Amino acid sequence: MVERQVDRHGAVTRELTARDPGATWSELYPLLCRLELCGELRRGMFVAGLGAAQFAPVEMVDRLRQGSPGREEAKPLLLNACDPALVAPTLGLEIPGGAALPRRPGNHAVLQGGRIMLASESLGRRIRIEADASPEEQNASIDALLQLLKRGHRAVRVEQVNGIPALESGVRPLLEQ
Repeated sequence: MVERQVDRHGAVTRELTARDPGATWSELYPLLCRLELCGELRRGMFVAGLGAAQFAPVEMVDRLRQGSPGREEAKPLLLNACDPALVAPTLGLEIPGGAALPRRPGNHAVLQGGRIMLASESLGRRIRIEADASPEEQNASIDALLQLLKRGHRAVRVEQVNGIPALESGVRPLLEQ
């Protein structure tokens, strides 16, 4: 039970545990404390904005202490909205456009540098791009979304960008490429 939480989320917190129907915090907390005493987990504040009782594997804590690459060095990561790794609402990350990204198989998010740069619904029909993203970040996010083509989808037909028709959007040249 604890291993599944650690494998799924990296850091185990009350908020992330509440999202998993298979475990409760009251069941996990004593086990997490025992694993901390054994030296397998460490307790600390790893994710800002979440509760004080957070547990993570020793290796992850060591990597966090080494620092992470800067925002400009981070490569975009495409995640399906159903992926348990996409815990944006729990972590308080803003989704472009402010609306939630429903957990459906055809919906995706592109993360880069600790931010959600792009949200895609219905296999790319509607996309929302972070308003403050630079042209390079927008291009990288759209490229990451188009990786769907390499996963067996034949075409991505973008109809709306940030709520307006794609043909009228400022990212039309990027989409046409």
